[in-house]
Amino acid sequence: MSNWGKPDFDSRSAEQQAIDAAAPALREKLKRDGVMHEWPRSYKVQAGYNPAEVQIICVRHAEWQKVRLSMKGKYTHEKLRICRDWWDMNNKHADALEELGKKAEAQNLRYQTEVQVGNYLGALRRGGQLDMQNQVRKYI
Repeated sequence: MSNWGKPDFDSRSAEQQAIDAAAPALREKLKRDGVMHEWPRSYKVQAGYNPAEVQIICVRHAEWQKVRLSMKGKYTHEKLRICRDWWDMNNKHADALEELGKKAEAQNLRYQTEVQVGNYLGALRRGGQLDMQNQVRKYI
């Protein structure tokens, strides 16, 4: 008999399958607790960024590095909140720049923030803390 629409083999380990099976209940618990359970879809990020840009915008950016290092050892939902706070703060600053007629600087700040946060979310996905939709997958 055939498994129509389902692969015959699941390459994930038993541990990974258990984590994925428990993820929806974990997200519901986080939602009930009033904390972030996913990256807001209205805050657009890409799946990947140019490595040369990441080097300049993320690795060599002293303020972002302080924020990034402050997230070490924090729970996943706290990391998401810190990223959202960084995003919101920088976008308010960009709004102020636009009001001063500095549109190019505002756009640059918005893009830098997207790359910083988007690259960090990518690291959380690679580490298994988030799924491919930037939803909490594993509680660390």
